[in-house]
Amino acid sequence: MSPNLWIGVYRRLDNRFEGLSDNSPRALELHNRRKKALHDALEDDPNWRVEVWGYTDDDVPHEFVEIAIAIIANPAFQASVTLALGYIGGKLLDAAVDEVFIEPLKEMIRRLCDKQKQEEILDFHIKLPDGTTIRCDPKNNDAVITLHYSGGKLLTVMYNASQEEINKLKD
Repeated sequence: MSPNLWIGVYRRLDNRFEGLSDNSPRALELHNRRKKALHDALEDDPNWRVEVWGYTDDDVPHEFVEIAIAIIANPAFQASVTLALGYIGGKLLDAAVDEVFIEPLKEMIRRLCDKQKQEEILDFHIKLPDGTTIRCDPKNNDAVITLHYSGGKLLTVMYNASQEEINKLKD
C-alpha cells in the first residue's frame, strides 16, 4: 500500500529562545520529545499505518520531520471529535475528499492537537492526495485549524470552537 497522507511536524524551538543552537542537547531533547509524541499518537492504530517515519527517529535533532501514512479502510470507525473537527470533516466531504480519509483524519488531528497542548510538538500539517492541506498551529492553549483546499480557498476554525462559533462560519 502506498502512502495516502503526508504529515509534517515541527519540534518545539525552545532552545532558540534559550540562546542554544539547533545542535545542542536541548534541541535533541525537544527532538526526542516530538519523537515520543508522534509514536504515541500515530503508531499501532488499526485505521492507518505509518509507512515512513522520516527523520523522526534520528539521533540528531531536526526542526521538521515528515511522515508518510497509509489509510486502512474501516467503515465502522468513528473518531471522537470536537465540534470543529466535525465541521472540518463535513467540509472535506463537501469538497469531495474520499470518505475513507475523514474519520482517520479527524482522529489524527485530535491526537496531534493533544500533543500540541502538552507542548510535545509545535505546529503540524497534513497533506491529502488531492493537494488539500490541513494546518494546525497552537494558540493560547487552543489550536488554529486552517483548511487549505486544493483550489486555493481557505477555511479557519479554532479547535475548541463553540457551536455558536461554528454556526457563524456556516453563515
